[in-house]
This record gives sequence, C-alpha cells and structure tokens, in this order.
Amino acid sequence: MLSSLTSIRSDGIAWTTPAQQTLAELNELLQSNAYMRAIIQHTDLEAKMTRDRDTVDMTYIEARDAIWVQQLGDNLVLKGASHDDPKISYQLVAATTDTYIQWKTNLNREESKAALTFFENLTQAYKAQLEPAQQELTDYLTLHPEPVRGERPAAEKAEIDRLQVAADTLSTRLNSAESKLEDIQLTLARTENDAQQTYIVLDQPRFPESPEQSKVDLIVNFILFIGTGIFM
Repeated sequence: MLSSLTSIRSDGIAWTTPAQQTLAELNELLQSNAYMRAIIQHTDLEAKMTRDRDTVDMTYIEARDAIWVQQLGDNLVLKGASHDDPKISYQLVAATTDTYIQWKTNLNREESKAALTFFENLTQAYKAQLEPAQQELTDYLTLHPEPVRGERPAAEKAEIDRLQVAADTLSTRLNSAESKLEDIQLTLARTENDAQQTYIVLDQPRFPESPEQSKVDLIVNFILFIGTGIFM
C-alpha cells in the first residue's frame, strides 16, 4: 500500500536511493508515449501533434531524443534537454519535471483511494460482526446471571470467556482498521502537497537569450532534489 522513495530489501543487502528510484521511474516513463504526450503538450512541439501520423511519430522521437536524465547523488537527479530551439529545450525539461511530479501525485492518490476503499469495507465488515458478537454475550449473561451464592459452573465460565474473547478480538480489529482508515484519509488529503515538498528544483535554469548560441549552449539542465517523503 505504501510506496516510498527509499527502499531496503528485506534481506538488508540491496539499498535503493531516492535518486536511483526516481531515475529508474523516469527512464521507464520516457519510453511511454502517454508520458511523452503529456510533456509535449506543454511545449511548442504541440503544434506538430495535429498533423499526419508520420509527423506525430517523428515528434515523439524528437522530444524523446532531446531529453536525458542522470544521477548526481543519493538525492539529486540532473535532467537536461538539447534542442535546436532553446525555448523548446527549456520547455522540455520543465515539462518533464512537472509531468513526473503530477504522475507521482496521481499514482499515490490512486494507491490511497484503493487503500481507503479497502479499509472502509473492512471497517464495515468488522462493525457488522461486532454487534452480533456483543449481543450474543449480553444475551448469554442475561440468561445466565451471576449466582447469588457460590461460583458459576465451569461450563458457564468457559462459554462467557469464549464469547468475551470473540467480542474483544473483533473490537480490537475494528479499532485498528478505523485507525488505519483515519491515517489514509489524512494522507490522501496531503498527497499533492507531499509531492511538491518531496521534489525540489535546484539551480533553476536561465532561459537562453541569444539565438546565435551553439547547440552545446542550448542544453538546458534542471537539478532535482528528492526528499525522502513517503506516499500512501
């Protein structure tokens, strides 16, 4: 249910840094036309997407080939774009970052919604079981009141203990499910804010001002700092 940007395998041997996981996700997403489409629509390349099929396909290739990402450290990812048009270089890198954060937000929101539905159903199920269990205990105690003298028969004690344990177990499960449900509701409410705080752009690039710059100078970089936020 929970997805974290830092993960350690259960055997304690392998360790994935926030940057490594982000880099792996980005490399996979950049191979997806759906992700590239979301990037392109925020750039001047969008005008080409209304043309013929070949032009659309070449635009995907043009955008994909222009973007690159690399790891700088445990919490740093460098994103860059190189294009003949410096404005498009800038737009591609900015859109890659914004689209990734939105994708992460949507992913965590969907995970939270699925978990929310699960625990809502579980809570209702426990409530439906708890009420009859408590009523059964109450009914048994009514039919078998405490004796005026002496102790209860062993059979009655055993049955009361059994009914009490059954009711207590369901009550504990219900309390646990309600607590988790509340946590998920809070997490869902702050999902978007968490994503914005987890991913921070460092070294905001300056847009190239001279159109006569060489292609090397038209490379635009973003450095993305990744916190260790945990998402539901």
